[in-house]
Amino acid sequence: MFAGLALLAASVFIVGAWAGVVRIWPVRYSVQLLAGLPKPFVSAPESRPFAGDSAGRLTSYAGKIEIQCPKQTERTAVILIAGQSNAANSAAQRHNTRYPDRVLNFAGGRCYIAASPLLGSTGFAGEYWTLMADELIDTGAFDHIILSPVAVGASSIAQWAQGGALNASMIPLLQDLNARYRITHVLWHQGESDFALKTDPARYKEQLLSFVATLRANGIDATVFVSTATRCLPGWSERNAIQAAQQELASSRQGFKPGVDTDKLLEPQDRYDDCHFADSGEVKTARAWAAILAQRL
Repeated sequence: MFAGLALLAASVFIVGAWAGVVRIWPVRYSVQLLAGLPKPFVSAPESRPFAGDSAGRLTSYAGKIEIQCPKQTERTAVILIAGQSNAANSAAQRHNTRYPDRVLNFAGGRCYIAASPLLGSTGFAGEYWTLMADELIDTGAFDHIILSPVAVGASSIAQWAQGGALNASMIPLLQDLNARYRITHVLWHQGESDFALKTDPARYKEQLLSFVATLRANGIDATVFVSTATRCLPGWSERNAIQAAQQELASSRQGFKPGVDTDKLLEPQDRYDDCHFADSGEVKTARAWAAILAQRL
């Protein structure tokens, strides 16, 4: 009897100890990867010449194909995309649209056939917004999609709030876009930096509202879709304060709606470094965004 109790106690101790060990990031990540390795990041040479603005957003890139900007109709989605690297050109795989006359990248007052890396964001790698746009065309939700990203890798919420450098550098881009089109959707994917910085959640909400106030002051009244996005590298934990701030803001205020919860949606193998999206993560996120945007406002 005593031997049985000792064995049970030892088993409980071992299970509990292992549960604690797997919370450590290197162990947790390694164990979870047993489900399958992510598709590796494909490094492509940067095509020169290219140019960027003061924040490093691409303003030109070799090989971009300019076409005439279409007129906006009720079936044209004009999408402003803001946030940090997972909203920018940091994903594993580059993509070209399957609809070169219908899915376009707007930058500097001109339209280009959508292809990674998108103009308007930092980075030279892949992105999933082009996949999302193709999905929206496939489903018949829209006839044309205009993608206008302004995302900057590693950026914090403070930089996007009024008085921040990214807020100021974004305004001319908003004015260029708004002079040509009525923006129909604003997609916000940011929060990984602020989880790492341990930003106060009340401050996060205040500064995100400040970012949106800048949009409104520049004539943009589109709904802002707020992603739940905090996962990036060691130290991340579920059910954290920045997630709660994002979800509360997305669901509790007029003019906001929930975006994609990539913290929940993506498995470890959907990220090539436990932060940025592998090919499978791009596909999942693109489809999830398309499902949200296909629902008419």
